[in-house]
Amino acid sequence: MSDRLDAIPAWVPKAFRDIVDVVGLKAALTLAKEQPGQRIYVPTRPAKEHWISKTIGADLAAKLAHRYGGTEIDIPLMASGNRAQRWAMVEKAIEDGHSVSEIIRLSGLSRRTVYRHKAHIDRTDSRQGRLF
Repeated sequence: MSDRLDAIPAWVPKAFRDIVDVVGLKAALTLAKEQPGQRIYVPTRPAKEHWISKTIGADLAAKLAHRYGGTEIDIPLMASGNRAQRWAMVEKAIEDGHSVSEIIRLSGLSRRTVYRHKAHIDRTDSRQGRLF
């Protein structure tokens, strides 16, 4: 998947899209995996030893600091959210026609979990009538 913001589906949380806009998809996913659901302080000049620099690299940490330095930002839960949030996110992504691989990559959920959600949606799809 591309690091372009327009390549990120609308069902991905806005807070995550904002971070992708600054540091790219790979670094944003790394931050989401490292600090899911946390509010983090972004220093104005992150040192090489700072956990953000160590996690995404000094250059990207500097970009993050340029946009958010001296403030706190929320790292979205992504896959660590509550069950209702996960169901809603996966359902919306499936309805919008996103591939299972794309949903897995952006949500952090396992392939089995995404397919389980998809199977549930397929079974409860009210648009298709019953044969018997």
